[in-house]
Amino acid sequence: MLAQPKVVDQTAEQQQNSIRPTEPDHHIPCTDDERPRKRQFQKSLLIRPGQLYSAQHPRRIALDKKVVTFVTKDMQPISIVEDQGFKELMKEADPNYTLPCRKKLCTLLNCQYEVTKNKVQEQMKAADHVSDYGHVDIGQY
Repeated sequence: MLAQPKVVDQTAEQQQNSIRPTEPDHHIPCTDDERPRKRQFQKSLLIRPGQLYSAQHPRRIALDKKVVTFVTKDMQPISIVEDQGFKELMKEADPNYTLPCRKKLCTLLNCQYEVTKNKVQEQMKAADHVSDYGHVDIGQY
């Protein structure tokens, strides 16, 4: 007859704080749900050092959106993508990323404008009351 392994009763906090059980011969069983899962990557997402992201790569799309957000929130000129210092900053941050050109940045800005405009229109449609003070001629007061 096989001996049953001893199970150490530990709280979740104790398990997190200890790298291994206090006694090495104890076994803590874990279910399939508790086992760490290996990350599965798509081969198309793997980038070799020095290889640039493709136009459809999720990382490039995310960084392009961040550049658009940077330009709009900080009211930066579109020409910033041609500034040497900004290019060097982005190259240091992620060597596999290439900044969009001015034309591409304008396209991305227009897309973001449409998304934001549609979101605001939906919010206004859902609102109970909307003020229209922005269109009042101040000379009337």
